[in-house]
Amino acid sequence: EKLNAVEKETDLFRFFQTSDLAPRLGVEVKGKKKRKKAQEASGGTPGACSTPALASLARLFASEAYRELCAEVTECGELTERVDLSAQVYTQGGHLLCHDDVIGTRKISFIYYLTDPSEEWEASEGGALELYPPDAAAPRGTP
Repeated sequence: EKLNAVEKETDLFRFFQTSDLAPRLGVEVKGKKKRKKAQEASGGTPGACSTPALASLARLFASEAYRELCAEVTECGELTERVDLSAQVYTQGGHLLCHDDVIGTRKISFIYYLTDPSEEWEASEGGALELYPPDAAAPRGTP
């Protein structure tokens, strides 16, 4: 299935991004207004997606077990059931600079990189997990 994406650019990033895919992939969006807005923005019927691997990944990210694991690893406290999910494509010159996502009540934000399965990933290409502590003076990698 082809997903529509629009180019987005600020001083922090430059990439092509889809609208929120969570409702289209069958992940429930809490709140009547939020659900309707998400359905309209996603351009599809909730749960109607012909990309089963992506839908399975979305369900995993929205699962209680995954939220509990993330809360335990990050020591951030209980997480809500809300999941925002979009896809980005980085073309030549595309980038995402290190930044904090201080957005409303968001506690965790992460990127899950998908690479070409026919090519071996190299650590020098980036994309490794990095945890940043809330205290800027703490050593990197400290939750």
